Amino acid sequence: MGGWFADVFVGYFITLFRIVSRIVRARRSEGWPKIAATVSGASCQTSSYMPRPVAEIVYTYRFEDGFYGGVDEKPFFFESSAQEYAQQFARGDPLVVRVKPGSPEVSIVPDRDH
Repeated sequence: MGGWFADVFVGYFITLFRIVSRIVRARRSEGWPKIAATVSGASCQTSSYMPRPVAEIVYTYRFEDGFYGGVDEKPFFFESSAQEYAQQFARGDPLVVRVKPGSPEVSIVPDRDH
C-alpha cells in the first residue's frame, strides 16, 4: 500500500512541477515574436517513466530562411483531459508559436496564444 501511495504522490508532484515550469517558460517568452506554425500531429502519451499523461503536439514552422520543428508537451493530471486537449489539434491545423530571437530552433506554444 505504501509503495502505491508513494508512486501516486511522486507522479502528482512531477506533474505539478511540469505545469509550473510550463507557466514560467510561457512568461519568459512573452516578448518573443509570434509565428504561424502547422500541426504535424497530436497525441496523448502515457508511460511508466512518465507517471501522468501528457498531450503532445508536433508542429513545423518557417522563420527567416529556415524550416524548423517542435514538440509541445502539456502535462495533465487525468488522461481524459490530455486526450481531450490533443483532439483539438489535427494534422494541417494552424498554430501560433513564439520563437526565441537569435535561436529560431527554440519555440514554445503558450496556451493563451491559441
